[in-house]
Amino acid sequence: MSEGRGRLEWNQTSAVLAQIHNANCEKGQAIQPDDLNPYVAKKKQPVQAGGNVVRMPLSVLAHAMAPKHKV
Repeated sequence: MSEGRGRLEWNQTSAVLAQIHNANCEKGQAIQPDDLNPYVAKKKQPVQAGGNVVRMPLSVLAHAMAPKHKV
């Protein structure tokens, strides 16, 4: 029950904090209440590959990762 109470209070607190922040900041810097709430799981940003990604053949990669034996 204490976690439910904590979630409820953080939902209210983060809504008030976000409203205060958005009222006192420039238009491009608005935030959502979920950005301030520690109980809300953060969404991971998808990683996008740029145009400079080097593609290696699998055989080259396997050779590079092979264990090196000293004789």
